[in-house]
Amino acid sequence: MTFQRFLTLLALTATAVALGIGALEWAPSVARHRALLWTSLAALTVFSLLVYLGARWTLKSRNPNMFSGFFLLSILPKMGLCIVLLLLYRKQCPDLDALAVLPFFGVYICFTAFEVFFLEKMVKSPRR
Repeated sequence: MTFQRFLTLLALTATAVALGIGALEWAPSVARHRALLWTSLAALTVFSLLVYLGARWTLKSRNPNMFSGFFLLSILPKMGLCIVLLLLYRKQCPDLDALAVLPFFGVYICFTAFEVFFLEKMVKSPRR
């Protein structure tokens, strides 16, 4: 997958998630915590870019297991990032409830599915 194609797909994914966040803002419990959703959208977009760059670097390696290791190791920082985002937001806004966290997990799942998609495409494409 070329970098330009990746950026196009990342922009489409981020736009779809942003439209979803915008559509959910009519709910008062979501509207109160919109900062969490928009911050997570930005953070996960940057994280996806970093994962792409790291995956591209590992695919150029002579070690065939490096990509698999990178894929598995990229899961932990992403989960950590999301936990830190939730904890920091909870500290700022103690009235965070489960209904406000559900859309956050929706953003997380959308970006996780996107990462699995593009990593699968990268590993199946001819190595350069």
